[in-house]
Amino acid sequence: LNNRGSALCSPGESISPVVVSRLGDEDPTVVMATLELGAEVLFDHLSHVEVLIAMVTGTDSLSQASEERQECVCKAIQILTSQTALDNLSSRFLDDVVVALLPTLVLSCFGGVVTSSVAMEIGASAVGRKHPLLSGLEQSVCQTTVWKGGCGVQDPAAVAMATELMVNRLAKSLVEMEDPGSVVRVCL
Repeated sequence: LNNRGSALCSPGESISPVVVSRLGDEDPTVVMATLELGAEVLFDHLSHVEVLIAMVTGTDSLSQASEERQECVCKAIQILTSQTALDNLSSRFLDDVVVALLPTLVLSCFGGVVTSSVAMEIGASAVGRKHPLLSGLEQSVCQTTVWKGGCGVQDPAAVAMATELMVNRLAKSLVEMEDPGSVVRVCL
């Protein structure tokens, strides 16, 4: 049902196109209401996770997005890194998700508090703990003083140090992966 109590689609009609349409809506409240359906419902009705990935990658900069858009992107990230995602997505799509999340793991002087909390949430998530590129992220990077509390985001040196820690951890994980080509192929 929509916010006026009317059916979004006719009986027997697939809800998937409606969900996709709502996720792409210009109004963040419509997008958030759709995301609030939850991971289980969204994965049941979306045959392609690209819609959620596009929400994350479609934002030029999480730190420069409106507060409402940031909330939508953060909710999409929670869904993409949930246990439900881990249970429902093939390893190929999980690689797509991880590559889409990489830009959100880098701090910004303008939005460090937001982006550091997103990075810490990704590190602590089901996907963050299980995917070989992200595993160990929470313990090795997100628990350091630089990352906690946004790391004094107005200090460019602290942001540079936090970014260096993150990049070094990701590079080490990539080298240690059994099949690093699976992530590299997604990037190409």
